[in-house]
Amino acid sequence: MTTPDRIRRAFSLIEILIAVIILGLGLLGLAALFPVVIREQRIGTDNVLGVTVANSARAIVDGPDWSRAMPVLPQGVSRNPWVHMRDSTQRDPADVNFAGLNSGGNGVQKQYERGEWSVPRVISSTSGTFRPGDTVVGDPGNASRRIAIPLESRLYPSDSDRPLMVWDIAVQRVSDFDFSTESDRDSLRYAVFVRRVDPRITVPAGATLRQVLLGVGLPSSDGRRLPLGEDLQGLPTLDGTSGGASTGTLRYSGLKTFRFVRGGFNGFDIEPSLTDANLDEPITALANIDPNNPTARQLAQPGQKFIDNMGNICTITRVEPMQGIPGRLRCEISPPIPASARQKVINGYAGNGRPNETNFNRLSQIVFSPQIPAGVVVTDLKP
Repeated sequence: MTTPDRIRRAFSLIEILIAVIILGLGLLGLAALFPVVIREQRIGTDNVLGVTVANSARAIVDGPDWSRAMPVLPQGVSRNPWVHMRDSTQRDPADVNFAGLNSGGNGVQKQYERGEWSVPRVISSTSGTFRPGDTVVGDPGNASRRIAIPLESRLYPSDSDRPLMVWDIAVQRVSDFDFSTESDRDSLRYAVFVRRVDPRITVPAGATLRQVLLGVGLPSSDGRRLPLGEDLQGLPTLDGTSGGASTGTLRYSGLKTFRFVRGGFNGFDIEPSLTDANLDEPITALANIDPNNPTARQLAQPGQKFIDNMGNICTITRVEPMQGIPGRLRCEISPPIPASARQKVINGYAGNGRPNETNFNRLSQIVFSPQIPAGVVVTDLKP
């Protein structure tokens, strides 16, 4: 016979409930890790792919000729069409996507001497020999000296039914910051931005994503989509369309630029500010960003990258509210922009009817992509 003091006690209901709660909290914590792990894994995959795609782009741009991108070049076009990016009053002043300053030859000369990035135009709708998604390079003011990099050459994998990435390019004259010299004698440099194709593109039954992006083999022309779409405000739509703003209209989400105007960029400032008292300090943050500005909002993202006109690649590491200025944002950057960006160019006179501009900062512009890029590289353009 078992005595009462030898009777083993079982778990009470309260103890079981506490154990279940603890187990549930542990499982919830574990489940919360999965999205983070998946996101970090995707970022890591994108970074690896970004390097691969950027190298593929460089193989085209730096290749012995442009036959991979354009088998038949128009008469008069160099095998390296970027050499036609010259300081010329024949530039088309209306082509603001290329010239940037929309003020004729002098405006382009200023842009080149400052080393500002030129973003080639990406075609959104069929225009002559150009097709949606093609990038026009060369001389925008002379039809005989410009060609297009076809969209299929910018997709990666280029021969896959389901391409994952697309790359875009910007080009600049590497400025000596001396207006007394000819800017077309300065060397060329280009930047490649690699981005993931919009994730919500609709693919009709029986078609492939590649067919949708290139507009071939589709049951209806309405099924055409671009790799990166944007709405009328310039915000990414993530579905390859213009966000329903206009039926049948496509808008490609291309690279964006900010220009430096009177002590700050046209939309935000830098920190510390460009003053004579800070000549030895690197620039560590972008400040006073207005989140109501669509382009500024695309820039102010953790992990976003941009390139300044001196070729420095910076990453935004932290976005926080601006202290003392409600509603504005501050973005820390890494690595900092070197203090040399604070130097002013005193001798801006060029002569011969060329622009006369003095006392301007070397830091004058940045270029970036609306979507956080998978990879960004800057390379000197081979002659």
